[in-house]
Order: sequence, then C-alpha cells, then structure tokens
Amino acid sequence: MVRRLTCAVICVVALAAVMCSKNKLNKGTDVRSVKVSIQLNGPVYQGSFYKGYLPPTDCAIWIEDASHRYVRTLKITAEVVTVGQYSHVNHLPAWAASSGVTFEQLQQETGGQEGVSPVYDSVTQASPLATADSVRTVSGVWDLTDRNGEKVQPGVYCVLAEAANITKGDDTVVTIQTEHASSRFDLTAGISETPSLTEHIIAMQIRFNLTDEALAKPATLMGPE
Repeated sequence: MVRRLTCAVICVVALAAVMCSKNKLNKGTDVRSVKVSIQLNGPVYQGSFYKGYLPPTDCAIWIEDASHRYVRTLKITAEVVTVGQYSHVNHLPAWAASSGVTFEQLQQETGGQEGVSPVYDSVTQASPLATADSVRTVSGVWDLTDRNGEKVQPGVYCVLAEAANITKGDDTVVTIQTEHASSRFDLTAGISETPSLTEHIIAMQIRFNLTDEALAKPATLMGPE
C-alpha cells in the first residue's frame, strides 16, 4: 500500500513538473530569438528620371528598448550601407537617427572601398522592387543581443520598420518617400501589440522561437495600457 502511494505521489509530481514546463513555454519565457517579417507593396516610383524600370525600395527593420534606445538592426537593404558614389543612409532617416550610422562611418569601415559595410554584411538583402500589384516580404531574426553582441534583459521592446523610395524628375529634383511601421512586444510574456502600419508597409508579424527550435508561436496581442 505504501509503495503504491509513493508511486502515485511521484507520478503526480512528475506530471506537475511537465505541466509547469509546458506553461512556461506557452508564456514565452523560454524565448531564444524573435523573427520579424514585414510585407511591402511599395512605395512605387512615380518620377520621370528613371526610364524603363523601377528603382529599389530601401527598407530596414530594427529593435529599440522600451525607452526607444537603439538595440540592433535585424535587416537592411544592402544599398543603404553600401559604400559607393552615393549614400542611401539619408533615405532612411528614422533608422539613421536611431542607430547613429553615418555614411562617413561606413566609408571608414570599408577603408573607402566600394562594398557593404562589414557590420551589416550578415543582415543585408537585395532591395525589393515594388510595383503597384506586387507584395514582397522582408524578414529578420533577432537573437536577443544588442549592437555589441551582449544579451539583453527580459522586458518590453519595440520593433520598427522603415521603407523609402526615391523619386527623381531630373538630375536635381529628388523626393524621398518614407514610411514607418512599429510594434511592441514583451519577451517574458510572449505578447505583442497590434502594429501600426502604413499605406505601403501593409503587414508586420512577430514570432517567438522557443528553446526547441521546432517550437515557434506568433505573439499574442498586448492589451491596452
């Protein structure tokens, strides 16, 4: 009788441990990385300078903390951080202001040679060409480290996206179309707020990758403050 009771107690304790572990995962407390994806359908070039093709749409996705201090860039189009005759940093003023990146810094990092800045080489991708009827997805994964490679503390963070295109009527008339989308998410609770979107940044998805890489779940929504 004692042996049966002991076995029953052990089973109950083991089951409770499994349930606690499952609940912990479900609450997002074992988040190991965060994948952010945005969908773009523009901005669409409308100028008269470029003939026969649409110039690329520049875009960036980055993380800030709850106080809007820059943490890390997740994805950026290569043209923005490519050293060449023209800088595209000013195409994404919000990202540039947050990260503090200047074209002069990019030139120093590359020794003045043409090419992508080494700091951003692993997070760059080709700029999506936008047409009126096209939707492109740009994604980046945050490994929960800051710009120095240090692990961040649990808490609330902001994800921001910026997209821009250039309109040129001639050599001197240049207009930059810039749009911004954003959301917040809580690493500990595994929840996010409904993103603010724009005319051409039409979707933003946040997914938490858990301890087991096979486990991934979308962020549930944060309630109103």
